[in-house]
Amino acid sequence: MIKISILLLIALVAGSNAWSMNPRWVEWFSLPAWKRSVTNVSLPLHESECVFFRREQVLACVNVERTVLECPAVLNMTDLDQTMFSSFIVGVDSNESLNSASRFSLYPSLSEYPYHLVSKMGLRGVPIEFSLHDQVELLVFGVRVTDSSCFGQLLDMARKCGDENVVSLRSFEFEKPTAIQFTHLYVV
Repeated sequence: MIKISILLLIALVAGSNAWSMNPRWVEWFSLPAWKRSVTNVSLPLHESECVFFRREQVLACVNVERTVLECPAVLNMTDLDQTMFSSFIVGVDSNESLNSASRFSLYPSLSEYPYHLVSKMGLRGVPIEFSLHDQVELLVFGVRVTDSSCFGQLLDMARKCGDENVVSLRSFEFEKPTAIQFTHLYVV
C-alpha cells in the first residue's frame, strides 16, 4: 500500500519532464512526512521499502514490523541523468543469498519502462554497475551508506526477509536473469 502511495505521489507530481519530479513539489515528499506515513498503524504495510532523500542525504528504510532505520548516505550517479534512475529493486543475484550478502545490487527501473533491468550494463561502451553498499573504495553507481554500523543493521533487516521473493529482470542475455528482492528503493 505504501509503495503504491509513493508511486501515485510521484506520478501526480511529475512535471512536463517525464523523467523527473517537478522541483516545486518535491518538498511535499519529505523524510518527516514519509516517517509519519509508514509508522501510521492504520495504513497496511505489506513489504519493506527504502527511500533515499537527496536533500537530507539519508537512506530511510522500514520493514513490515514498522521498524524505521535511517542511515546517512550519499548518491553517486556521476555522468548519469540522475532523474532517470529513481526506482530500484534492492537485492542480490539469485545465485547468491541475502544471508551471506555484504552489499546489495540495485536493479533500476526507468520511469517509462515497467520492468526492472539488470544491475550491470554498458553505458557509452563502458561497463557500469548499480549497488547499495558501505565501501568507500567501491567505484559503482548507486547509494553508499556512510555509517558501516548502520549498513550492518540494514543487512540484518534484509536477512530477516528471507530468500523467497525472486523477481525476473530484463536484459539482452538469452537466458533471463533473476534476483532475490529485499525491498524497493525510491530516490526523491
